[in-house]
Amino acid sequence: MASYNDLVNIPTFEKRKEEFSQDRGSVKFYCRDCQKNIEATRLHPAKYLYECPSCKGKNISIWTESSVKEVYSKRR
Repeated sequence: MASYNDLVNIPTFEKRKEEFSQDRGSVKFYCRDCQKNIEATRLHPAKYLYECPSCKGKNISIWTESSVKEVYSKRR
C-alpha cells in the first residue's frame, strides 16, 4: 500500500518533492461564507451537516488547522 510520502516523491505529483507532516494540528471548522474559523453547530447527529453560528451559512470546511491556513490564506 502506498503512503502519502510515496506519492509526493513521484515526479508527476505536483512536480516537486515535499514532506508530509504528521502533526497537522487539531480539526477546525472554517466558514467559507464568513471566511473565518468557527465553532460549527452540527445539524444532524448522523450526518456531516454543519451551520455557522455567526451567519447561519452551511458552507463549512472541516480540515486540520494547518490545511485551513494553507488553502484559505492563498485565496484572500
